[in-house]
Amino acid sequence: MAHKTKCLAIHSLHRRLSTRHEALDNSLFRTAVGCFSAHGPSLTYCRVRSDLINALTEIANEQDTAEAWNMILDHQLEMLRLDRYDFCGIRLSVVFTLLRLGRDDDCVSLIKIFLDPITAKEHFANLPDTESSPGEWIFRSHIQPHDPVDCRFENIISDLRLNMDDILFPFLVALLICKLRIFAEHEARVAELSALLQSTAFQKLEGSDDILPAVKRAVVGDESTFARVQSQTPMADRLMVGITKRNLQAMINSENLDCLSSMDRAVFEQARRFFRVTTGAKERVKAWIASVKNDDE
Repeated sequence: MAHKTKCLAIHSLHRRLSTRHEALDNSLFRTAVGCFSAHGPSLTYCRVRSDLINALTEIANEQDTAEAWNMILDHQLEMLRLDRYDFCGIRLSVVFTLLRLGRDDDCVSLIKIFLDPITAKEHFANLPDTESSPGEWIFRSHIQPHDPVDCRFENIISDLRLNMDDILFPFLVALLICKLRIFAEHEARVAELSALLQSTAFQKLEGSDDILPAVKRAVVGDESTFARVQSQTPMADRLMVGITKRNLQAMINSENLDCLSSMDRAVFEQARRFFRVTTGAKERVKAWIASVKNDDE
């Protein structure tokens, strides 16, 4: 679909959404928070807003700007605030929006909410009954003082005592992307350190040998940092088992995705983009694929 056609479709959806909003009793946006889709006219509103999100996502995939993805995130989080039962399946796409914005910790935090029934019940029971600042309410109300800053390092599957079958496919892929980004970031720092140490300016620096340990700590961290990164390998491997070798092969190759549902196709396309732009990710997955037996063996 041409860009102009997509923009016209978005304009039409904005008009339809405005019409649906005007047809609703405004009090529903306060009194029906959490069960919004249970009301007939409200369900239609949710469907139109979901269509708008999908249309905006098509444009954002082309432009890939923070402004575009933040606009989508605002819509997605407001949909989740209004409809905790998530009739339109927004939770399956919002995690990738967060990843496109580089908000990996928030992505994992949100998945934790969705995967833990107790946390989810407490979280959604305390939602604000008025429209709060778009795009942030779910994180402000969930974060506790004792929560770790880098929750992307957590093994939430073990922490929540879950089986792979308990986790929806898009969540598995999103969690794997978070783990692979940890490796990529560390490898980038190692490459940065190597380039610095080989530079003429550093080699000519007086007392460079004396400051070398401090430089290494500043750029790549100490031994505990390396150990923390390496500790993610078993979790990444476990996630790849859950995703399956066959699906990973489709993600890193150019196989046709027409046979997939629209949601699964969107997940594969997001994963493919990630593997294209993230140094070392595709190679790590290929190495894992080569090390395991076929799915049917």
